[in-house]
Amino acid sequence: MTKKMRTILGFLLVLILISVGINLQYAMKMRIDEPIYVKRYERIDVNENSYTEIRIQYIKDRYDDRELTAIKFDELDQIFDVRRRHNTWSPFENEKTVEPGQGRYYTFSDLFISFSFDQSLVERIDEKGDIILTHATLYFDDESTLDVAIGEVTLGRFKVNSLYREGASGSDCTFEAKFDTKGSLYITGFDLSTYEAHKDHVKLSIEVDGMRTYSYEDMVNMKKPIIVTRGLEVHYDAIKENKNQQWRFSDICPVIYYEQDQKESLKVYYNFLTGILDDESVEAYVKMWRELND
Repeated sequence: MTKKMRTILGFLLVLILISVGINLQYAMKMRIDEPIYVKRYERIDVNENSYTEIRIQYIKDRYDDRELTAIKFDELDQIFDVRRRHNTWSPFENEKTVEPGQGRYYTFSDLFISFSFDQSLVERIDEKGDIILTHATLYFDDESTLDVAIGEVTLGRFKVNSLYREGASGSDCTFEAKFDTKGSLYITGFDLSTYEAHKDHVKLSIEVDGMRTYSYEDMVNMKKPIIVTRGLEVHYDAIKENKNQQWRFSDICPVIYYEQDQKESLKVYYNFLTGILDDESVEAYVKMWRELND
């Protein structure tokens, strides 16, 4: 072997070692110490002896071999066993039947709990109003636990308010929720706290009666009530077109306060996020979570 060849091989070896080192460093940077609970905002209408499922999703480091076995919500006494979903269909997987599992850096788990509403729970809601679940304790098979914020799951009786949801549609980069009214009403304010962290990535606006559009800035600086005679639409538009912006959509839950005969409020829920996502989408959620929690 000539000196020139040895020099070339030595140079290539250095490049390989540098590449391996960079990849290892990046992999270590991507690791997470504890599972990340995927927050959700939704409302579940309760009737006596009714039965429903609540979706439980979390992301853990690929080397974390713990399995979630149960969950207890702070606002309820019962501990719920969790079940794994199998053969879940996902449009993000080219219409193939897939199962949640291990990715490059993380394991994404899509689970659920079976929730039966007994008479005592219905009576509690009738007496004290909606039960809003916001925090929970996760129980793992190694007997470890983890306290998490779960977003907001509201358990309540079905009712039609003066402003009610008529429908919704969405795509990778947009979301639109439509609301109709029972007569004219006045919007008196907004709670946009869940949107604040995403305003550099998502444009939020409302369109009233199909004629007047109000931006986030308009809503924040509102000086007088906004009259609604027919209905309104709430719009999310991703500033950067990327299917992973849906994670941001699902982390936003604006509250609209309004008055007609009495003071009422409306929460805008996003409900289009699929159950199974590819590596890129799972990694995008972890990236977003780091941004919001660092």
